Amino acid sequence: MMKIILPTLTTLLAVMAVPTTAHAQFATDSTAPITGSADSGTYENNYFLLTGQVDIRQADVRILADTVKVFGGSGSANAAGEVFDDVSRMEALGNFFYITPEQEVKGDQGIYERAKDSFT
Repeated sequence: MMKIILPTLTTLLAVMAVPTTAHAQFATDSTAPITGSADSGTYENNYFLLTGQVDIRQADVRILADTVKVFGGSGSANAAGEVFDDVSRMEALGNFFYITPEQEVKGDQGIYERAKDSFT
């Protein structure tokens, strides 16, 4: 398991305004299910498009944004919202927050890439 070690990321983003990569799993428990909720959701081409108050969770990690594209795998609904299997990439746009028990990162957008095991 990798931990995100970016205690000054928020300050760096505010001062430098340049993309920064956090090398980490989406959540500490990467085997936990990925669930999401939003005001609306549709399947377009090869991704799920979630819009309006998007809230995606995996174990103790949350992603909040205005819009999120979820690539890869399939989705199904349950009482917690949409459940996504085998996510390969997520693109979060507008009012982006990446929240863990140790930190909170805010920005205009965030991109998770499973193959690179990173959030940018």
